[in-house]
Amino acid sequence: MRNFFERQDEARRNTKRLIILFVVAVIGLVIAGYGVAILTLLFLAEGGVSLWNPGLFFVIVVGTALIVGGGSLFKISQLKQGGHVVAEALGGQPLGAHPSNYDEQQLRNIVEEMAIASGVPAPQVYILEEEGINAFAAGYTVDDAVIGVTRGCMQALNRAELQGVIAHEYSHILNGDMRLNIRLMGVLNGILLIAILGRTLLRATFYSSMGRRRSDDNKSQLVMIAAGVGLLVVGSVGLLCGRLIKSAVSRQREFLADAAAVQFTRNPKGIGGALKKIAGYDAGSKIEHPKAEESSHLFFSDGVASKLFGGGAFATHPPLDERIRRIDSEFDAERASGSSSQDAAGRRASGAAQAAGASGFAAGAAAGAAAARSASSGSPSADEVVSRAGELTADDIDFGAKLRNALPDDLLDAAHDPLSATAIIYALLLDPDEKSDGRAAQMKVLREHVSKAEREETERLLDDVHALPHRLRLPIVNIAAPALRELSSDQHATIHDTVQALVRADDQLTVFEYALESIIRHRLDHIAHPADERPRFKQFSQIQDDAIAVLSMIAQAGASKNRDAATAFRAGLGAFEAVTDPSQYRRVSARPERLDEALDRLAQTYPALKEQVIDACARCVLSDDTVTDAEADLLMAVAEALACPIPPFVLQSDAISSS
Repeated sequence: MRNFFERQDEARRNTKRLIILFVVAVIGLVIAGYGVAILTLLFLAEGGVSLWNPGLFFVIVVGTALIVGGGSLFKISQLKQGGHVVAEALGGQPLGAHPSNYDEQQLRNIVEEMAIASGVPAPQVYILEEEGINAFAAGYTVDDAVIGVTRGCMQALNRAELQGVIAHEYSHILNGDMRLNIRLMGVLNGILLIAILGRTLLRATFYSSMGRRRSDDNKSQLVMIAAGVGLLVVGSVGLLCGRLIKSAVSRQREFLADAAAVQFTRNPKGIGGALKKIAGYDAGSKIEHPKAEESSHLFFSDGVASKLFGGGAFATHPPLDERIRRIDSEFDAERASGSSSQDAAGRRASGAAQAAGASGFAAGAAAGAAAARSASSGSPSADEVVSRAGELTADDIDFGAKLRNALPDDLLDAAHDPLSATAIIYALLLDPDEKSDGRAAQMKVLREHVSKAEREETERLLDDVHALPHRLRLPIVNIAAPALRELSSDQHATIHDTVQALVRADDQLTVFEYALESIIRHRLDHIAHPADERPRFKQFSQIQDDAIAVLSMIAQAGASKNRDAATAFRAGLGAFEAVTDPSQYRRVSARPERLDEALDRLAQTYPALKEQVIDACARCVLSDDTVTDAEADLLMAVAEALACPIPPFVLQSDAISSS
């Protein structure tokens, strides 16, 4: 079974495949456009028309390139702002700080529990006022991700089924599908634009001709109508090409996300029940919004199926029956027996699915459960850290729920408000001793950098924040992520500068302070530039000095003796395939600025080398079979910088049994 890094590499290859398919589609559009133009000339011209016209062909090529290229570039530029652009384009409204009903609160709880369980910042949740049962995930990175859920999905599904749907969407977030899907939207927009132009031209011609008498304008109107029909025909070809590309790219990913949802929740009844309810629900999974077509490949279930080309090779999703059968092997028997109650079907899982983990999914579910049991029995191994990156199990989700429930209600409420979420970040960095010189210096920083309201809110939350057990500090930062995203770029810059000043105000840089500062810095950078992805390094020699700096920091943080630090450092270097003799390398003493530079460069490695970096850090941490708070914080900072989600069981394996 492929791990997180292999799936990331596959997503990159799929992006190249998407470009090839796009070029083929554009060639098809040029051919179709030239054919329509020749037929139009044959129809309108009084004399004969040559079937080969180089000048006309050149115009068609240039025109197609301008329309398709311009439309795609415009959409790609628009989508670079992040996943919220997609959600808002579909009419979604962000879930507020205070959910208005039980359904909304339950949805928020599920999303946040999975965020904590997977070690990623909680995505912003959007509600679509649609009756159909559907959902989607959109964004470039975990830091700008959003999850959209229809009102019908919240109201029609029970908690287990809704959890299965959200687990499916988290799979897309963790596996790199989300980035590929949003790129697909941008690339195909230009192809769809041709059909839009055709409809617009026909509509404009129709309205301009209303009320006019017949005159010499009839011929020009006929030309306009012919041009509109031609664009519409070519656009329909483009729409078919777009559907084929979506199908080629996304259909198999839906099966994999279904399998992941079963593995994550260890409950085939959840996602299986949701799919069964869609099959028997009057509104199905239909999305009525006019922009649903361009986002059709994002949805949990097909939201825009049409009789013309909504099925077969043109479908963006596998057939519901097939998806259900892969989860519940007895689904056909249920239908044959005449069962018509979808609610009953949703509540009832097949014995085969419960015993084997669902048809086709048994290996993944069993592997996840075994890893969770191994972790709970003691400190995880470095291999488990790598294999569990970007993975979830039911134990992880239970642990995420426990951590979330352990947070005080006041802090949990505060984490959903932008001003209060910012105050939590500041409070986490303040010296616990209110009479110390360090606290005085930090309060001076707050007076100079932030508003009176933020300062007062920081002081109000300070006691609750300092009372938090260490293991809850980074989870509450993940829960606060959506509230921080709502702030402006200027406010983000203020947070970044203030965090830096607070860390340096007392002249004592703790490991937690550095880790939190690094996490906030990378997170704000990903929010500001979500589409940036510049992998540059494939060889260890290119990042050797950076790896040595980071491993030196981790080794020193987790050891009380130089001998132990040296052992941990060598253990870490052993993860790199290019290192044959770790004893040849020496630890270094790196300043925070050098460590920041090192993490930024390591973030630009290709997935295969990034896997070795994470493995090296894990071996360094676990060289003595224990995980200290300092080591856990640094590993989380490295994981954030490298966009590599690590479940909390890896960081504090005894927390499940002790909480």
